Amino acid sequence: MATIVTNQWQTVGGRPGGTISALAFSPTLAKDRIVFAGSLAGVHRSDDGGRTWRSVNEGIVSPFVEALAVSPNFAEDQTIFAGARGGGVVCSVNGGLEWHGLDFWAGRETVTSLAISPNFAQDRTIFAGTETGGVVKSANGGKTWNPINFGMLDLTVLALAISPSFASDETLFAVTATGIYRSPNAGRAWREANVGLEGVGAQCIAISPAFAQDRIVFVGTEEHGLFKSLDGGRRWQPVAPALKELSVNSIALSPNYADDSIVLAGTSDGLFVSLDGGNVFSPAEAGLVSILTLALSPTFGRDCVALAGAAEAGMLRSDDGGRSWLSANEGLSGRLLVALVLSPDFPRDQTMFTASLEDGVSRSRDGGATWEPANEGLESVQVPALIASPRFAEDQTLFAATAAGVVRSTSGGDNWEPANEGLGEFRVQTLAISPNFSQDRTLLASGEGSAIFVTRDAGASWSPLDHPFPREDIVALSFSPTYAEDRTIFVGTSAAPTSEKAGNLAIWRSEDGGRRWNCLVTHPSPSRWMAFGIPVSYKDNRTFFAAAHNVVLRPMASPGDYVRVGGRRLWVAEKVAKNTTSLVALVASPDFARDRTLYVGTSDGVFRSNTGGLSWAPVNEGLANHSVVALTLSPDYPTDRLIYAATLGGTIWCVEDRFTR
Repeated sequence: MATIVTNQWQTVGGRPGGTISALAFSPTLAKDRIVFAGSLAGVHRSDDGGRTWRSVNEGIVSPFVEALAVSPNFAEDQTIFAGARGGGVVCSVNGGLEWHGLDFWAGRETVTSLAISPNFAQDRTIFAGTETGGVVKSANGGKTWNPINFGMLDLTVLALAISPSFASDETLFAVTATGIYRSPNAGRAWREANVGLEGVGAQCIAISPAFAQDRIVFVGTEEHGLFKSLDGGRRWQPVAPALKELSVNSIALSPNYADDSIVLAGTSDGLFVSLDGGNVFSPAEAGLVSILTLALSPTFGRDCVALAGAAEAGMLRSDDGGRSWLSANEGLSGRLLVALVLSPDFPRDQTMFTASLEDGVSRSRDGGATWEPANEGLESVQVPALIASPRFAEDQTLFAATAAGVVRSTSGGDNWEPANEGLGEFRVQTLAISPNFSQDRTLLASGEGSAIFVTRDAGASWSPLDHPFPREDIVALSFSPTYAEDRTIFVGTSAAPTSEKAGNLAIWRSEDGGRRWNCLVTHPSPSRWMAFGIPVSYKDNRTFFAAAHNVVLRPMASPGDYVRVGGRRLWVAEKVAKNTTSLVALVASPDFARDRTLYVGTSDGVFRSNTGGLSWAPVNEGLANHSVVALTLSPDYPTDRLIYAATLGGTIWCVEDRFTR
């Protein structure tokens, strides 16, 4: 285990790499060495030509970045655009250090692709392909957007490509779920361009840098390899027999294609290189990984940089024209970690687990230094929640939420088995375990919609739990720390906004094991996220906390600790940081009754309150990535005062918090 420094966050582990979905070089790479990578965990920037990376996500709301576009005038304007799943387009004008959202005419669509005009400095034009709204265009650098779908019969856009001579020919291509569309007038009108592609599912496209002269365009397909057009996309023919039955996910042409004829193809079976314009491909020395995106340096040649973004394996880099490739994942954290669980005996066994929406459960037995997959028996590697038995050291029991219900391990993660009797194929997203699990064998599970299930036999059988909020989504579950005595359960719900009222979050409590419920408080919120922080001292004063959107909710204190209006306790919403800060995790000190300490993990780092939630201060010294996705305390926290955090992308951090009172 790494040596922990007092009051200074440091990395203790994590798995570099992840899924890379977009790449973009600076146009002046030879001078500034800047590259951007989009992943399922936001945007990363490299300042050394793609050798090492750092996260640059300040201001990004949706981390699922699927497209990048760098201004051709980047050296002067430092402008880059990113398209995200459910997040529209975000823009940075300082090289990715800060981002701000750009709203479309119909809200924040899922953006699958971006194409920026080669003459952007003058025409300020950029196009975005969306999942359901077709193509939208901005002619003022992203300030306003308008749909441009005349003639387009399919509005599910998978990819865009813009002519290198767009200023004169105004040619634009769109790949949709049902075929290729071509516009000769900057998107004002579209026409199908599928001759030779009938019955073929296209998914990526690339235009020759010499398009004005050679009229060459390539299209990669889902199951039929690579196609090529020699007449500007009017007719297509299959090429490259070596790729015939492969899924071609990405294509990149050398900037000097007219002279060197180099084409790279990223496929589900690895990376392939052609030196004859795409007719004959040979497998590159890159390993058998699925390549999702490719980028070649602006002055690419046999001795220049090529990058390949892979599914789960991160980044591959070539310095020799694409002939050989090496991993380039230093600092690159693109994994979808959503949970961090420490063994209750962690100070002794050094065992921790992570859960991911991409690669299931991982386990470390050396405090995070090294990791191994722990997925034997898991039907799904999308695991949104993971919990450990309070007596894990003795029973080695874990439970994981999956799209196929709940799975259980009684071997410390070595293998898993379904624990779904009564659940069926219910998509579970949230789990809670009784602090008295070794005796009562009780867990709660919830998922999409308002259903809550309970098991009292450690997952052998489940039954639905009745409640009075059937039209609200369950977003948080928790037991009282003294559940064996007080039978108290807490539930957080989310009501979606309607035309008549705004969305809100609500806290419900049952004091009889889930038979009867009371609504304690509702709070207007556009967010669907809530986290509970329940001190061990709850049994004495019934005080607890909830993180909701950008505030921490707490009951108002009084000499008798109860202030009631109409029989309901009053609550206070304390803002932790900025209006745009999102709170994702909340934990209370085990010695809260004495030290009054709470911690909250947010999109802007970790904050501490030693005033029982009355005031908050950042605890971010050394925390290079402020996008926290999980936060937990050492089981020996009152003694060692260690805090562990997982940040967006999958890095694990630790700090010894010896603050001065």
